[in-house]
Amino acid sequence: MDAQILSDVTSALGEGCLWHPTRASILWVDIFGGSVHEMHGGAHRSWDLGELVGALAWVSDREVLVSTKTGLRRLDLDNGHADLIAVVEPDRPDRRANDGRADHQGGFWFSMMDTKHRSEKAVIYRYYRGEIRALHDGLTVPNATCFSPDGLWAYFGDTRTSIVYRQSLDEATGWPRGEAETLVDFSQPRRRPDGATVDADGALWIAMWGEGLALCVAPDGRPVRQVSIGTPNASCVCFGGSNLQDLILTSATTDIDLSTDARAGKTFILPGVAQGVAEPKVILA
Repeated sequence: MDAQILSDVTSALGEGCLWHPTRASILWVDIFGGSVHEMHGGAHRSWDLGELVGALAWVSDREVLVSTKTGLRRLDLDNGHADLIAVVEPDRPDRRANDGRADHQGGFWFSMMDTKHRSEKAVIYRYYRGEIRALHDGLTVPNATCFSPDGLWAYFGDTRTSIVYRQSLDEATGWPRGEAETLVDFSQPRRRPDGATVDADGALWIAMWGEGLALCVAPDGRPVRQVSIGTPNASCVCFGGSNLQDLILTSATTDIDLSTDARAGKTFILPGVAQGVAEPKVILA
């Protein structure tokens, strides 16, 4: 199955891809470019937020929530206003946002990490109806945030340690219950799990950094299948399209010679891969 280039835009570090269910559009971020991008009906638009960005979730037909270096911003896709609704980790210039995703109870999981990737300095937070709590710390490069179709399990990982975890959630509120446990350990031999999503059968689709592919992992942690994008740095993945069966992947140009790899940093689509699940809406208050 060949991955088609969805957009000719080259992102230094493409991440946070999201199918907006009411706009029928694909959004993603360029973390280092400080920008949010949208492909809608074949047309591309972008918004420069003026700071490093991380992850996305949808709030309304015209608004998305964006994690940034300073906190959480509500970006209006019609007028471009990006209002700061929550400050996170103030007075920490050594930090930036990374991976994140909305949960089925209306919350938004997002992560903050050290800009120099210093070990065990990252934190995963959850925003829920105006409240922010730290959920998991001791990570280095938090990634793979996604949720089971029934909303009862959260998944997250650390690209540095190569481990993906699962966490039981309260059905009503979405707050974690008990301790997280290892779902799959990619450390022997070392593989680097990046952004992830879940299909309708509960399988995880994980972008594997440095391998140029999305790996499908069964709910019990068994690798099932994989699809390639033809450039090494696969960074994030989501399902989209009118029937939610198309797999969308972002990529990055990190350590890539663009004169020999014209696909690096592009956003890709693979039609008809599996049945996805609609991205939940974040409830702001």
